[in-house]
Parts: sequence; C-alpha cells; structure tokens
Amino acid sequence: MKRSNSLSMMILIITLIIKIFISCAHGSFVPHPTPCVSMAPPKSRTFTTPSIWTRYHRDEQQHLFDDSACPVRKFTMSYMRFRVPVSSTKDKADYSPKKGLFSGIQMAVDKSIVERKYSSKNMQSKKNESFHWIERTIDVSKDDDRIAKGKMGIFTSSVVWEKTANVLLECLKAPDETHRMIVSIPRASVAGLLQLADIINWYNDQKLGGWVNIHAEVDEMMPVPTILLEATSTSSSKTSVDITSQVVSSTNQLSKDQVIQGTQSWVKRVLVQLGICPFTKSVTKSGQGLGDMGVPVGRIAYHCSHTKINEIPILMADTWKAILEMIEKGPSGKDGISSILLSAPEYDHDFPLWAGPIFAMLEANVSAASAEPLIGIVCFHPQYKTPNGKSWPGFGQMHSLPRLRKWLQEENEILSSSFKDEDVAAGGAYQRRTPFATINVLRAEQLEAAEGRRSTSSLYAKNIQVLHEYGYNRLQQEIEQEGI
Repeated sequence: MKRSNSLSMMILIITLIIKIFISCAHGSFVPHPTPCVSMAPPKSRTFTTPSIWTRYHRDEQQHLFDDSACPVRKFTMSYMRFRVPVSSTKDKADYSPKKGLFSGIQMAVDKSIVERKYSSKNMQSKKNESFHWIERTIDVSKDDDRIAKGKMGIFTSSVVWEKTANVLLECLKAPDETHRMIVSIPRASVAGLLQLADIINWYNDQKLGGWVNIHAEVDEMMPVPTILLEATSTSSSKTSVDITSQVVSSTNQLSKDQVIQGTQSWVKRVLVQLGICPFTKSVTKSGQGLGDMGVPVGRIAYHCSHTKINEIPILMADTWKAILEMIEKGPSGKDGISSILLSAPEYDHDFPLWAGPIFAMLEANVSAASAEPLIGIVCFHPQYKTPNGKSWPGFGQMHSLPRLRKWLQEENEILSSSFKDEDVAAGGAYQRRTPFATINVLRAEQLEAAEGRRSTSSLYAKNIQVLHEYGYNRLQQEIEQEGI
C-alpha cells in the first residue's frame, strides 16, 4: 500500500513537471491572455526627456525581438506610451479677418506689419532667413464650421511640416549656419499652430534628429498666425553618433515604383484575396459595400517616402501633403481618394521608433489640426507586434491579445481552445505586417460606416483563423519577398 502511494506521488510529480515544461515552452503557463510576464518592458509609459528615449530605444533594439525565451514574444509586446505634451489653448482666439471689401485691405496691412518686423536691419542670420506668406488654397465655403476647421488644420499642418522639412534640409546642406523661416498663414487656427509648435519642439527634445536642432515658436504679437522655424547644428555634430544611425537600411536602393508595387502586391494577396478587409475588393479602390451608407468607392492613393530615420519632419511633410491631396480631391469621382497607403522603407527595421514617437506625433497632430471628423490613421510595419494588453498602445494600433482571445472564444470556443497565445498574437500581427513601414490614412466617415456594418468580433476571429490556415511562415516569406 505504501509502495502504491509512493508510486502515485511520483507519477503526479513527473506529470506536474512535464506540464510546467510544456507550458513554459509555449508561453502559456499563465492564463491565456498574459504572455511571458517576466519579459515585459519597464512600467514607465510616458517619456519627456531625451535620455529616457535613447535608453529605451537602445534596449528595445537589443532585446525586444529576442524570441528565444518565449515564442509568443515573436508576435506581441507591451507598447511604451509616448505622449506629446501640447499647450492648452482654449483661451486663444483664432485670427478672423474682416469680410467683404475690407478683407483684402486688412490682409495687406497685416502682411506689411509682419514683413516690416522680419525685414528689420537688426535681425541676425539674414543670409539664411526667409519670410513666407501662404494663403489658404483649400475650399471650405460649403462646409460647416467643424469640417472647415479640420480642413484648415490639415492645410496648416501640410504647410508647417513642409517648411520644417525645408529648414532641416538647408541645415543639413550648410551645418555651420543657422537657418530660419518665418511663415504666416492667414485664417489658420492660432491654437492649432501653437500645438504644432509643441509637437516640433517635442520631436527636437527627444533627440530624434541627430545633430540638427529644430525649434518652433509662434509669434503671438503678430496680427496674423505666424510661426518661426529655426534649425541649427549642435556643437558636437562632428563627434556625436545618432542612436538611429545604428539601424540597418532596409531599402536596398528600391525605387518609388518598386516600393509601391510591393505594397500593392500585399494589398492584393492579404486584403483582397484572403479577405482580411471586407471593404477592399481591388488593388486600386476601396470602400466597396458601403454605398448604401453614404460612403462612395474611391481610389487608393499609394505614396512612397524615402525619408531617412533621422529626418522625421520630412516624413511628416510627405504624410500631410498626401492627406491634404486626399481632402482636396474628395471621396468620389474620377480623382476621388478613399484611402492612403504611404510606405517609408527606411523605417523597416525600427518598429519601436515607428509605433512609438512617430505615431505619437501623428496622433497629436490629428488633434492639433482638429482633423478627427475627417481622418483616421492606422499603423502597419514589417515587424508589427500585437499589443499584449498591459499598456495603451495609442491610436491606430491592433486590438490587444486579451481582446482578440476573448473575441475568438466568443465566436469559436473549440478553435480558441486549440490556439496557443502565440497563434492568436500572430493572427493579430499579420493583419498589420506589411512589406514596408506604412501609414494608412482612412476617411473618418468610411471608418464609422465600416464599424457600423461589420461585426468586429466575428471579423477579427475569422481573420485569425484565415491567416492561421494560410500559414504564418508562408505569410512571413511572402512579406519578405515583397519587400526586396
């Protein structure tokens, strides 16, 4: 009897050891939604100092994608939350020129006041200083105040980032000099312009631009919304090493056409043929199936930005230029644009930078432009990982692993029980893994209509099953081939 009890105890202990070994190997020893808790990044979510971002980026590049200890980390991670602190501008009145016959006269007077200040003989760095007066080109005459404000915000964002990119490029060409631009934008929102300046200065504070410092300041004493942009090189420019310069370039000198072809191949294979997006039925157009909800079928606008990873203002300029074009052309007709896919191959090997600071800047910029009624922005990347649910990843990211697991469980309990966390996380990640780092811009009305038409839980559960059956290894190989 004693021998029988000893044998039973031994069998029980061996069984427990085997279960623990198997569970750890599959990353599911803890309850389903919680992957590899011990490997989670630091708890801090908000970064406002350069040293924290530098340390975070270095650590993430070294071990974020070390999957040897836990398979589920191939496809999920805890996102670090980057918040861009912007000014509270409720008390800032927007510029309102007179209407009718006096409008032109007031504009001329206001312009002369700005020009007179910034053409003073006392101004320094005259050689590299320029003044720009930029009138609104986008038509808002038929829009209500909310939509008109959003359109003007998009126009202002496009102008400011274009000029910021210009002053950056001038500094790169002549690093020993200070370069300055003064930009006046009649009818721009003063509040939005102040927040754009905050975003630019936050970018500079994170030391994301290497040895180029960019500073933005709104001159609130001017009668017209006016922003000053200045670029200088740091004193240690010859010896400093930019943290992002360590990242290997992913482009292999691919042309714009090659990048767009690779992106289109992914759209056809994943979104259209596998049906991952039910409202994209071709490589050239999207929005199908939403006509009865007032959303027309429109063209997919493909763009390529060959911006280097320490030239984020140029990426922002390319993005907001594409958004402005989409808004100007409208959603329908021969030239109507339904959505944007802007690929930036230089960022292919830096997912922490792409999903972190860059999308934090985009998120803050959409708000600064009051563009929420017009657009939504979604994140895609070759190294995309599903949020593990331990932190808020910011807008534009995939639903978390716990939420995907919950939806899969509700839609197909048998299938869910057979899927490890790694399978569910991979199913989420491959809905966002593209050949190149990509910014997807959608019209807000299309997003709203799509949410109203589809069952979110059933769609994501179906997509996970479809991608799993197709094969994650096969998906990865095809993405890599499209990105060559």
